[in-house]
Amino acid sequence: MTLYTALVIQNPSSDIRCEPYGQHKETGKWSGAINLYHDGVFHTTLVSSEPTFESPEATVACMEDVVKQVKSLDLAVA
Repeated sequence: MTLYTALVIQNPSSDIRCEPYGQHKETGKWSGAINLYHDGVFHTTLVSSEPTFESPEATVACMEDVVKQVKSLDLAVA
């Protein structure tokens, strides 16, 4: 993850949404995404994962944990 991506996630005015990205055709595992929305409309994917999750709910929970961890980082530049 780039510093820019982390700063976008940390920005309180960013509309960040954690979503399932899709299910792998062969394994049935799910991938997830941390997406940025503008005015309620999808803008871009900031972070995505490999399909390693058992369910869409597990995927979202992990993506939410990533967002929580990023928001807790001190990214101040001296």
